[in-house]
Amino acid sequence: MISLQINNSKIFYFFIIFILIFFNSLKVNANNDYCSYNVDKLPSNVLIIDTPSLIDQNGEYNNESIAILDTGFKDIKAGTKLGQKLIIYKYTKDGSPQRIFDECKPGCPETTILKRIVGGSCNNGQSLGDIKRYGDSSTKAVVTSIKEAKKNKNNNNNIISKIVSLSNEFKQLSSSDNIYIFSNLMENSEYGNFYNTDNETVFNNAFVKAINSNLIPTNYGNNIRIYGVESHKLVLDFWKDLFSIDNSEPELMSNLLY
Repeated sequence: MISLQINNSKIFYFFIIFILIFFNSLKVNANNDYCSYNVDKLPSNVLIIDTPSLIDQNGEYNNESIAILDTGFKDIKAGTKLGQKLIIYKYTKDGSPQRIFDECKPGCPETTILKRIVGGSCNNGQSLGDIKRYGDSSTKAVVTSIKEAKKNKNNNNNIISKIVSLSNEFKQLSSSDNIYIFSNLMENSEYGNFYNTDNETVFNNAFVKAINSNLIPTNYGNNIRIYGVESHKLVLDFWKDLFSIDNSEPELMSNLLY
């Protein structure tokens, strides 16, 4: 009987501890609902990384491309405000986009902002830890993508198909989101090898093949910036002409994001 009472007491004790931890966890999560701190309804910042663009034709890292991505990524993170969502995609081995990071920027807002939020309060201690975790996790997502690009190196890159298929992913995003695509836009497939920049016929043939295959980009508005683009005139002209077919007007940037 005594043994049974002791066991029941232990069960009751652990049950109480579990309840306290559970409700305390709910309270903390409710208090630090970072997305709710985006009181100005700022659109998401979305980074899409075309990882093959980080590898040169010899299968080695392209240091210039990595430097441009690094700078662009830092600028995007620095420009992301409290409560604003940061989303990161990478391309998988089969060429489809995969979401690898999706969080609202943590932190505690000013008291005046908290007053605008229902039940507004913020756990400062937890937010400090979440700020570090957010920074580490987002950076790790990008670093892992860079490492995988080297591990899964492939000289072929059907960027025309990728750009077209990416339009489907845009349907999951808001038309007001800030979308940043890192890619040199260098096609290297059965459509043509853009690295042969001395041969204009390569680009003309690729353009005709893309049209005949109905590979025409859609939904690329002026909220979309593609940076790290190869600055050769034939490359830029090809993409401007292809985007213009459906009245798409992304900003093509050969160097830095801003």
